[in-house]
Amino acid sequence: MKSTLTHKALESIGLTENEALLYQIMIDHPQASVRDLQSLAPFPRTQLYHILEGLKSHGLVTSAKERARTRYIAEDPEMLNDLIRKQEQSFAANTNAMRALIPELKNQYRSAQVGGHLKTFVGVEKYRLAYEDILKTKPQTVYTFVHTGATPLPGVDIRNDIRAKMRAHNIQEIQTNNVHMEHIELHLYAGNILYTSTNDAEPVATRIEDTYLYTMQRNIFDIVTKNV
Repeated sequence: MKSTLTHKALESIGLTENEALLYQIMIDHPQASVRDLQSLAPFPRTQLYHILEGLKSHGLVTSAKERARTRYIAEDPEMLNDLIRKQEQSFAANTNAMRALIPELKNQYRSAQVGGHLKTFVGVEKYRLAYEDILKTKPQTVYTFVHTGATPLPGVDIRNDIRAKMRAHNIQEIQTNNVHMEHIELHLYAGNILYTSTNDAEPVATRIEDTYLYTMQRNIFDIVTKNV
């Protein structure tokens, strides 16, 4: 149990799992050759060299030539204090960076909460998809500022088809033509604003998901319809 705790503690200050294991072994055998370590540690020779280099980079192991053999020497565990200090400095730097980032993340989160998502649908197929969202959302009521221009807006057949399906799904539509809407037709439903505009002969729909903007438009719709 003590060995496991030591192992985890060593990993927490920047050693890899293998480095922590080998360093623990070397504490009990402060001076050893690679051959010695092969008999003590569960690592092949090539991997041992790699792990030893890692421990040397941490300042926990040094090496010394003795005749034709290299001996690896475990440094005093006091050297771990240097690693702890480095870890503390790194943590402090990361903490400060994170704290500086929090206001930006909060603004991003707030923007996502209040909406502001806009998508444009160009062409017959995408235009139909935009209007089918009304059926998928299944609002109780759709509030429509009706197009009042002399020239019909593109996509009229699709809108008529969607209206028929809305009736079949018991979705009510309340319309007003009390506002001059020459180039667009605008629908309000379930926090969404969907409007048709002209783009040559192609139907174009734009959908905005914005709770505040939707509420403002609904208030305008209510005022307009009360004054009819």
